[in-house]
Amino acid sequence: MNSFAVIRADDFDKVRVSLCDLVRYAHLTFDGKPRRLEPEFADNILVHVMRSPLRAHCEAACIVPLTRMQALR
Repeated sequence: MNSFAVIRADDFDKVRVSLCDLVRYAHLTFDGKPRRLEPEFADNILVHVMRSPLRAHCEAACIVPLTRMQALR
């Protein structure tokens, strides 16, 4: 199964900061380049996953594939 990170924010500067934070603090690695998403599409993904309405809509969004991690032994 492939894993993806969907980042939603008010602007693309905040999206970039969030991507850097995923690498720096969550120690995630990306399997490709982040790609822009339409903000409405990113909002719909979150509504579908969370099964609840959003309080605020985003203005910028991207998706990035995550590298598959090996299971801990």
